[in-house]
Amino acid sequence: MPDTHVTIARIVKPFGLRGRVVVESLTDFPDRFAPGSVLLIDNQPFEVTAGRPQKHRWVLKLKDVNTPEDAETLRGALLQVPESDLHPLPQGRFYRFQLIGLLAVTREDKEIGTVTDVLETPANDVYQIQTPAGERLVPALPEFVVEINLDAGRMVVEEIETV
Repeated sequence: MPDTHVTIARIVKPFGLRGRVVVESLTDFPDRFAPGSVLLIDNQPFEVTAGRPQKHRWVLKLKDVNTPEDAETLRGALLQVPESDLHPLPQGRFYRFQLIGLLAVTREDKEIGTVTDVLETPANDVYQIQTPAGERLVPALPEFVVEINLDAGRMVVEEIETV
């Protein structure tokens, strides 16, 4: 089975005159941007030859991207890695892409809806669940999320009364 790819960053804009790009990181692993790393853009490999953090983003130099015009053609491109290259996470931690599409159910196995997004907030992440009645937001906290079972494709959540 072919390896699927996971997005770890998005190219925001060119930077400078030597073909560098500013990227918005979507990973908690900054080593992904270390020199020698290989990232995929539209299934094409690009080697990182230099990288440094800048504010909340990264400035990367990619091999064979040498002019501002080269860099401009990559604006908006997604930087990806094969799923098989993902770093293992501690027990109880999940990658965002693993949660999207899970069926949300109550402890009583009543279907609530499907997880459509994971929203980052200053306090904690929030799971966005599409229900037949509309969108429901569930805080990603143990008092609200009882269990996440990737093998079963389910997330068990506490029934939340809506006002």
